[in-house]
Amino acid sequence: MNISEIPSKLKTGPSRASLFNLIVFTQKNARADYLRTIAHNAIVRFPSRVIFITADRKSHADELSADVKTIQTDVMCDWIDISATEANLPKIPFIILPHLLTDLPIYVVWGEDPTLSNPIASALENLADRLIFDSETTDHLSRFAKAALDRPTDIADLCWARTESWRQLLAAVFHGEERALQLKRMKSVGITYNSVTSPFFCHTQTQSRYLRGWLESQLNWKNVQFSIQSGENKELAPGAIISLDMLTTQGEHFAFVRTPEQPHQVKMMLSTPDRCEIPSNFIFTKTQAGLSLVNEIGHTGTSAHFLKLMETLSKE
Repeated sequence: MNISEIPSKLKTGPSRASLFNLIVFTQKNARADYLRTIAHNAIVRFPSRVIFITADRKSHADELSADVKTIQTDVMCDWIDISATEANLPKIPFIILPHLLTDLPIYVVWGEDPTLSNPIASALENLADRLIFDSETTDHLSRFAKAALDRPTDIADLCWARTESWRQLLAAVFHGEERALQLKRMKSVGITYNSVTSPFFCHTQTQSRYLRGWLESQLNWKNVQFSIQSGENKELAPGAIISLDMLTTQGEHFAFVRTPEQPHQVKMMLSTPDRCEIPSNFIFTKTQAGLSLVNEIGHTGTSAHFLKLMETLSKE
């Protein structure tokens, strides 16, 4: 065999690699499948070792099981499924410790309301380099905000990540001295959100409340009138913001509306009493389950804007 022919004849399998440990904790309910999906989509982009913990807190049986399998994307990743009933939850921190890859960050996705007591919450939080919540799990945002601020480690929220495209849009539009002055003259802001629910999402107002709180806390708005109303768009994820309408005291009007045929595009219509700009489009990343988790994994530390939002919501 000619040495030049060797590479073409060798067959190698996919390599095994991990950038971090990803621990997901959730209840045995409809959202468990959703969290599995977003965890899988996240490791497609960021290969990692996944430890997926499902708790059946309604069962009084004495059950604990674990299953180890390999997920193959471009590389191979370990996926460890752990299922436990209430009586066995305290054993879980001891079970997962030997399976954590040393010297790699540990991200914990806490898939239940952090205001509720849980026997392993503090143990997993103490392991975490970054603790990721989903405010969809709570019925009371104010209590959620207080609980999130009380955590000892870096924190994030999947719902906060879902508003990132709108925050990027507003930062791009209101750039420069003239636009900054228009923000100071803001009189009213109307937000329309998608009220269509799913088995995984029922608190559809949260994203619009987050966007409102972000604007208020960052711009120190005290007298701006906000209105939040529901709409329906089955092409969008539940709770996604459909449109944003802003009006200044001098009649300057900013309208941002999702395009029905292409909901990842937002049509921007900007006008003043004496002129009207040509409408333009802003392109959002196409919606895909797991992108919110990818966004939060990609960030480092706790967002100062998110902390300020939590402080604002905690006072409501």
